[in-house]
Amino acid sequence: MRQGLAFLAVTLVVAGCNVVPHKAYEGPSRPDRELSFLKVGAYGEENSPVSLTALHTIDGVEQRGGMYLASVLPGRHFVGVTETTRMGTYSRRQYCGFELDTLPACTYVPRPPRPPSDAIARRLKDWEWSVDMPVSLECRDGAEFQVRITARCGSSPKLMEKPR
Repeated sequence: MRQGLAFLAVTLVVAGCNVVPHKAYEGPSRPDRELSFLKVGAYGEENSPVSLTALHTIDGVEQRGGMYLASVLPGRHFVGVTETTRMGTYSRRQYCGFELDTLPACTYVPRPPRPPSDAIARRLKDWEWSVDMPVSLECRDGAEFQVRITARCGSSPKLMEKPR
């Protein structure tokens, strides 16, 4: 249990330290009102699994390790995330890729679904599924809502690559 608490504490500190968004677009810097933001992080409680989601690729460009907040230009983007679930010494990772249309001055927070059970994952060594992923959306004008987007998740990092 202490390992889980330590992992959560470190994760939250790291995620909190990443308050300046990584610039994940080409060209000169722009004001926040002209940008969209992608945000991920850690979720969980003391006696439940802890989930850590990290941005891995944005529009086919690999992001530096441990990326939790990025700025992009408004429009359509292909995003690849890793999600690691931990409970004590147990750990499982899944990879998800999805397209997302973004608006200026809005922050998007994707939440990958829980991966299949151990029994299913062991039987299907290389598993993959198409899921509806919830994405929370908060905009500077006060609008807040949640959308569901189609994502491909599974055991292979190749799912984070943009389909051709």
